[in-house]
Amino acid sequence: KINVLASTNASAPVLDGAWLAPGAHITSIVNSDQRFPRRELDNETFARASLVVIGYVEQTKQDHAADIFEAIQAGVLNWRRICQLGEILTGARTGRTAPDDITVFKNNGLAVEFVSLAAKAFEIARAQGRGEEIPEHYFSGLRLKTKM
Repeated sequence: KINVLASTNASAPVLDGAWLAPGAHITSIVNSDQRFPRRELDNETFARASLVVIGYVEQTKQDHAADIFEAIQAGVLNWRRICQLGEILTGARTGRTAPDDITVFKNNGLAVEFVSLAAKAFEIARAQGRGEEIPEHYFSGLRLKTKM
């Protein structure tokens, strides 16, 4: 089975869906919004995918994520074929149903993912006595002035 991770700052697709073998899984993490419409995946990738998963539908719609919206505008994808990652994880929607299915996870990112990961990393580091405390004022608008 082939797994593809696209992690670019591309403004035009870099992955040609015709290259994908049956059973491939693609994860794309380029973020996109109306101000910076970026794409990594071409329309053929979405046309061939039996499952397209995103982090959160409302966030994708709000951001007007180019990969998703341009595929929808081209008629190769529609909102009924898109599901949220949480729906797969909870069993509300079915994931891959056959070994030859091509699947896509289009992760435009949600802050909660990073906050959750950071909290877990912090918990593990603290339990192992690793790391060092950073003063709170580093994270506020008030900064200590330093002389140069």
